[in-house]
Amino acid sequence: MKISLINTSCRDCVFARYDGYSQTDCRLGRLKKFVAIGAKVTPKFDIDPKWLEAQKEKVREHNNAVAIAELNKTGPPPPLPEPDWSEAPLAPDGKEFFHIEGRVCMACRNKNTAWVDQYEPHQWEAQVREEIRIRMHAVVPVLKGSKLVDVIKTVDSLEKQKLPPRTVHVVLGSLEISRSELLKELKKLGPALVFKIVVLGYNLGPGSGVVSAEECIDEAVKLLKQEECNFYSVFYPGYVVPEDFVSSIDRAINEDLMQILMLEPTESGQGAVFSQRTHLKVQGNMPAEHDPEDGSPIVQCNTLADKIRLMTKDQQHLIKKATDLCPTLG
Repeated sequence: MKISLINTSCRDCVFARYDGYSQTDCRLGRLKKFVAIGAKVTPKFDIDPKWLEAQKEKVREHNNAVAIAELNKTGPPPPLPEPDWSEAPLAPDGKEFFHIEGRVCMACRNKNTAWVDQYEPHQWEAQVREEIRIRMHAVVPVLKGSKLVDVIKTVDSLEKQKLPPRTVHVVLGSLEISRSELLKELKKLGPALVFKIVVLGYNLGPGSGVVSAEECIDEAVKLLKQEECNFYSVFYPGYVVPEDFVSSIDRAINEDLMQILMLEPTESGQGAVFSQRTHLKVQGNMPAEHDPEDGSPIVQCNTLADKIRLMTKDQQHLIKKATDLCPTLG
């Protein structure tokens, strides 16, 4: 399965810098960054519509000639040669601009939209940077054997992030810690954090086993609205999250233009990051079988990480180690 990509045209972007009718650069410096990471940036231009219409007329005439030849049972006309696009003239009042293939530029803002009128030109850069900032959610699975003091330690470190998560779900997969006691301690933390407590422990009946971390994660993500976050991270009780964790990922995605579907956790299992959209699309950690079309053996995927590795086997750049983006995580 290949991850579909979308192209971006700079033609009418408010940040496109022009010299006359020709684009020369991006005011945010993003064109150079796309080129530096290997994205294909190609020049495009507005073709004269009269020239395009002339090419279409040639196609219509050729199709008519083919139809007449078939009707008269005569030999087909010679093949129609491809248009020489290098000879296509620029449209009157047209532009020459750049086209980013296979990538979405999240900062692109069309000058012909209402967005432009909402802000003063000197506010555009700061506004768009705020809009594309990652919306990180954090999940803290509280499993059997976890201690209240460790849960608070981890949530407190999330609250102290330079760029705090939008929300934190503390998921009780065990009844060893009471919800009321946990809520009482969480309220003592600073006001920067929006936290929600999800209790799974009550679903445990006699002999039902133990709630897994994957079940805790799936339950938390299920309760999220898509506009609330585009990524979520997972930390277990007792770990102190470095204060630059979320901001480091934001910088990697929005400044360095990295593409990410998953960040592998540390050896101790801390700091995994997943795309929320991908989680929903493949039903999270629900076990699934993949039957390859080439007749290869069926592949069993037991977790979301298994599914993403399978999806990206030809696009390994979409998976990175969390410590590569945030070295202090190690």
